[in-house]
Amino acid sequence: MEESFVVGSFDFIIRGIDLDPDEITKKLYLTPSKVRRKDEFITKDIKMKDSYWSYQVKFKGYDEFNQA
Repeated sequence: MEESFVVGSFDFIIRGIDLDPDEITKKLYLTPSKVRRKDEFITKDIKMKDSYWSYQVKFKGYDEFNQA
């Protein structure tokens, strides 16, 4: 029987109007993969309505999967 293999990622996202991304980074001891702040432009005409903090963990194989 062949050994199966798994690969992918987990995303942890926090959103909120009064969100302080710097405070979250400090308290969780994680460097976010993406931060968008309230009123920051997403496109030329569209602003963020709330703040967004995202952390992504990628994994290859079951050992990294279990650790993630």
